[in-house]
Amino acid sequence: MTGLFNHRAIHQRLDAEFHRAERQNRPLSVMMMDLNNFKLFNDTYGHPVGDQVLKNVAEVLLAQCRKFDILGRYGGDEFIAVLPDTDEPLAGRGAAVARPHGE
Repeated sequence: MTGLFNHRAIHQRLDAEFHRAERQNRPLSVMMMDLNNFKLFNDTYGHPVGDQVLKNVAEVLLAQCRKFDILGRYGGDEFIAVLPDTDEPLAGRGAAVARPHGE
């Protein structure tokens, strides 16, 4: 629905990226995100509207991530970003998910 990796696929990609980072001694960060009160939103406005919100969130995440970042819908209202070559300070600032100007 969102065009992002699903739970199973994201775990496969995360495993591969973890091993690659370990082999190459490169940083790897993972960000978990969720939509607060999404169940209440679905209950209030209905699942079709909630599905559109999930699609919109996925579009925003895709637009802000680098080409080699890996995005997935972890489940329900939870999203995950696997950020290769990104250390903790960079991930904490959110700089890794901001696409450089002109890219």
